[in-house]
Amino acid sequence: MSHLYWHRGRTIIKYVVPIASIVVGSGWNYLTTKAVGKIARQHFLSTTKEIANKEPKKGLFNTFIKDPLLSKILKIFLARFISDFGEVSNLSIDTNSKAISLTLQLVGESEPVTIDISSYEFVEQDGQDYFIVREFSTSKSWLDIAVKKYAPNLQFQIPSIMKKIG
Repeated sequence: MSHLYWHRGRTIIKYVVPIASIVVGSGWNYLTTKAVGKIARQHFLSTTKEIANKEPKKGLFNTFIKDPLLSKILKIFLARFISDFGEVSNLSIDTNSKAISLTLQLVGESEPVTIDISSYEFVEQDGQDYFIVREFSTSKSWLDIAVKKYAPNLQFQIPSIMKKIG
C-alpha cells in the first residue's frame, strides 16, 4: 500500500511542480519585465526631454557623410552656375562651423582662385530659398574689394533641397 501511496504522490508531484514552476516563473517574469519597462520608460522620457532642450550633436555624421555629400551636390550646382567662365577644382563644406572652401579655375586667370566662406546661412524670402554669404575672403585681393564694394549682400537663389540638406 505504501508503494501505491508513493506512486500517487509521485504522480501528483509530477504535475504540480511544473505547473507551480510555470506560475512562479510567469509571475516573476511579469513583475521583472514590468519593473524594467518602468525604468526604460522613465529613461526614455528623461532622455527625450534632454535631447529636446539641447542642440543636436554634430560630429561623425556631418564629417563623414553629410559634408562630403553636400560638397559634391554644391560642386555640381556651382559648376553649372560658372560653366561659362570657369570650373570648380575643389569644394569642401564644414556644416558644423558653417564654412566653405572652394578653388576655382577661372577663364583668363593663370592661377586658381581660392574662396573661403567663413559664415553663411540659408534663408527663405518670398517663397524662394537663398544661400547668403555673410563673411568671405579670396586669394585675389582685387576680388575681395570688388565684391565687398559692389555686392556686399552676396546671395544666390538655390533649389529648396539644398536648404534642407544644409
